[in-house]
Order: sequence, then C-alpha cells, then structure tokens
Amino acid sequence: MLNEEGKTAQSKSYMWGGLAGEQGKRVVLFDYSPTRAGTVPISLLDDFSGYLVTDDYAGYNAVCVANGITRIACWAHARRKFTDALKAQKKNQVRRKWQ
Repeated sequence: MLNEEGKTAQSKSYMWGGLAGEQGKRVVLFDYSPTRAGTVPISLLDDFSGYLVTDDYAGYNAVCVANGITRIACWAHARRKFTDALKAQKKNQVRRKWQ
C-alpha cells in the first residue's frame, strides 16, 4: 500500500492469507490490515474451529483458546529451529576441539 491515507510509503502494513475448506471446495482469503494486532486473527477466525497452521505469532493465542482451535506449527519455521540447533552444535564442537 504505497498510497495509504495517513501513512508513508515506507510504513508497514500486513496482508493476511488463509486457505480453508475441503478438497475441491477450497476458499482462499487475502485480507489487508494496517496492523498485526491480535484483533485481526480474532476477526478473521471468529467462527472457525479445527486446525490452524501458523507460525508462532502470539496474536493467534486468544482466538485459538476461545474457539478451541488446535494450532499446528508451520514446517518452515520448525525446520529453521532444527537448522539453528545444528549450527549451534557445530559451533560447540569446533570450540571443544580448540580448548
């Protein structure tokens, strides 16, 4: 949003994306918001229940608790944590060799 009223072109804005529905009846949603506040997932997921694949953003917590939504971690984020752990392990192994 380069020409949003009251904001500079360099301001952050957010596009929320979602995919829902059964095979052959999918619904894709893109919703613009000027904020990343927890009120956005509450409004987007107000009547939803089931499984939700997300990153670890805490803004989903309130709606998940209120609606009994089960959060499932995003594999890209989970993989990143394993990669970070491997890097840390390699650094520790190098330090031990030199000590």
